[in-house]
Amino acid sequence: MKFLMILALFLLSAEAADISVLKKEYSKNEKITVKVTQVDGKSNNWVGIFHKGDQNSWSNVVLDNWFYDKNATLVFNPLEAGEYEARLFYDDTVNPAIKSASFVVKGDPLKFISSKNSYDKNESIKIVYENITGRKNNWIGVFKKGAQNEWYEVLQDFWLKNKKGEAVFKPLPAGKYEARLFYDDSLKQEAVVSFSVKEQPVSISATKKIYKENEPIYIDVKNVQGVRDNWVGIYEKGASENWYSVIAENWFYESDAKLKFSPLLPGEYEARLCYNGSLKPEVVAEFSVEAIETDLPPTLYEDAQDGTTKGWITMEGPYKVENRFTGGSRTIFGKAAWRGHNGERYTYNAGWYMLKNDDLTPWNNTRQHILDLDVHGYTACYQVGVEVKTKLGYRGIYFSLWFGRNGWGPQKSVYNGYTELVYPLSIEYLREGWHHLRIDLQKKLEILEPGNKILSVEAFILNGQTADGAIDNIKLLSK
Repeated sequence: MKFLMILALFLLSAEAADISVLKKEYSKNEKITVKVTQVDGKSNNWVGIFHKGDQNSWSNVVLDNWFYDKNATLVFNPLEAGEYEARLFYDDTVNPAIKSASFVVKGDPLKFISSKNSYDKNESIKIVYENITGRKNNWIGVFKKGAQNEWYEVLQDFWLKNKKGEAVFKPLPAGKYEARLFYDDSLKQEAVVSFSVKEQPVSISATKKIYKENEPIYIDVKNVQGVRDNWVGIYEKGASENWYSVIAENWFYESDAKLKFSPLLPGEYEARLCYNGSLKPEVVAEFSVEAIETDLPPTLYEDAQDGTTKGWITMEGPYKVENRFTGGSRTIFGKAAWRGHNGERYTYNAGWYMLKNDDLTPWNNTRQHILDLDVHGYTACYQVGVEVKTKLGYRGIYFSLWFGRNGWGPQKSVYNGYTELVYPLSIEYLREGWHHLRIDLQKKLEILEPGNKILSVEAFILNGQTADGAIDNIKLLSK
């Protein structure tokens, strides 16, 4: 009962006590006057000034004033701009507050401006600020114009150490932006200023108009606007926009870049800048590569002397090529695929064989485009050829005895998206014995596809078709 009576008396005394401020609004150079009445604390009563919303703790006390009278007028030194509370406490305690009164200290107007309304792409962004009233962890964030005040939308941030100063941000891509001011590590926006970064024309250029064929190629790109997966592809001049036509490529993520490419063969080229992994060029730069006059030795791909069939694969049919003796020397022998029908023999139209490197990688011969080999004649038919990469894509180029026997001219066909170019082979190659065959592949290509160009020879192809065929000394020559 005695405790309840003491508690009731405390509550009555707390209810009777009052605290007020002389003014609800002060200037930053003005002293603060606080009045307390009907104070009933035993001793060590005091009034503390706190930032509005702060908890009652000694560490949060901004100013304090101690008194011993029942009624008192207390004067505090001027405060910085902000919102405050004067709180009354009894008996040298900091909790609970008996009563409180709020007031505001007005400071100079907040200054929050961009040093420029419009910046160049490579220019640092500068935001000037003065008279910051946030207490701690104040910061400025750069956002895309219209973005929400969310942490994941912040492009760059700058944390303030002083009440006035200049926040410097890294250059930004072209676009419209806002710098926003926040106090106390929050996302409550206190001020905003808009600015833009000017778009500048995208450009691409070769560092030289003419390179030597053994010289690396350097391509400069500037003011690239693509969001991601930007790349530069090297094409033969006038080549179609497809992946087959890409001779070399370089992917990058910078808005400005200097890209290095390996040396190229003599010819006319284009460097094309594409955005976002597409094949659509945004800008194009032309350059050329001059030849260095040299005589390349023949490149021998097969002479059968090692007794193996390394590098050969069967494309179609049940057999593999054989390394056997023909006419007293080792040769490569490709069998046709036959089956019987009503006592007759005819082909599956099979027996396709391909020669690559020993490790089964493509030849990728970019400098020699003349096919040279020996063929052994038979009474039936066969065809030989190559697979090439051209500026219009991959091609199969074949030379057919069947076309020669029937008097057919060159023909172009497309099967499942693959282009085949077939040319007649003279019937003189049907005669028994060895015959030498030498074919300029580039000239043959231009018969059916004028303006197209071989970029590389990838592999040799033998088709036994309706006969067995022996071949030897498969080479590529430059002239």
